[in-house]
Amino acid sequence: MSRTVRRTRFIPWTYRLFTLLILLVPIALSCTAGILVLNKQAEDHALHFLAGSVRDIKNVARSKFDLIRSHEFNELQESEIRLSNTAKHLALTCRQVELLAARSRLSGETAKEFSLRLIESIDVAETGYAFVLHDDGMFLYHPKLPAGFEPEDVQYVREILRLRSGVVRYWWRNPEEPEPVERLTGFEPVPSWNWIIGVSVPLTDLVDTGFEHQNMEGVKEYIRNFQPGHSAFAFVLDGDGAVVAHPMYAEGNKETFAGMDAVMNRRRPFIRYRDEMGRRHFAFADTFEPWEWTIVVTAPKTSLFRYISRIQPYWIAGSVVLFLVSIAVMSALSRRLVARVVELRRPVIPKPAIYGSGGKPPESSP
Repeated sequence: MSRTVRRTRFIPWTYRLFTLLILLVPIALSCTAGILVLNKQAEDHALHFLAGSVRDIKNVARSKFDLIRSHEFNELQESEIRLSNTAKHLALTCRQVELLAARSRLSGETAKEFSLRLIESIDVAETGYAFVLHDDGMFLYHPKLPAGFEPEDVQYVREILRLRSGVVRYWWRNPEEPEPVERLTGFEPVPSWNWIIGVSVPLTDLVDTGFEHQNMEGVKEYIRNFQPGHSAFAFVLDGDGAVVAHPMYAEGNKETFAGMDAVMNRRRPFIRYRDEMGRRHFAFADTFEPWEWTIVVTAPKTSLFRYISRIQPYWIAGSVVLFLVSIAVMSALSRRLVARVVELRRPVIPKPAIYGSGGKPPESSP
């Protein structure tokens, strides 16, 4: 024990402390850097995971949107053909009435009056109607417009007078209607009378809205049940911040819930927020423009960083073990160094010289 004390007294405390710091600082820095790298990798993984989940939902929504638009397009194509054929049928009927009136020696005015009464009696879809427009731009008959209405500045009237035959699509509000309605009108001329007969129907009567509703409800149900893993879930908000689809909140809900304000006030797609319990969450939000939806996928940080939480204790324990092993190695090296210094500092004792049998050194010769 005394020998150990004698040897270690050659190692100053400043040297020992400096040695510990030399060992501790690099190991601590490497441990911290490793944890930061792991967290950055986990955050990148979370970003890709959440963004990929949002992309999957957008792909489903896009496929349904394209299906709905394709269905509407086909329906509108068929409706345009039906309306055009109806207008042609009415124009042909007016010509036949004109021929019958001529054969019966009835006046042309009588034939026109009969034709107008016939057009008035026609029912077109649920809220559609037929009308008669004169070549000078005045309506001879229109069930929704008051008498004396002057349509000179009405865009769709100018378009009908220019084309004279075909189909036009436009927005229009009749006097008793609260707001403009998009309409589809087929028209055909009766040249001998300077008439243009039109058949007008709102698009809502022509398009099967049940098909769109059914497919949109399918997308919403898919979002409510969307579970990509990591305890993540999805929800959708409209442009006003109301819930479109959420696994825990009813559609139309505008009450604030965890993450709602962060999503609505976001400056970038990747979002961090805390829930009511103070737990951290990550989310990714993107907009689906055709329906003006904000699609969000969110997950708690503890779930996304689960494998990091498992690795960190082993990483720290490994760093501690490395530190202890380094101390042991440095201590052993220091002891060897001290032992060598002690050996060097020992006084050198000369060995006695061995002379002849007399024990005296020989005399030097002159």
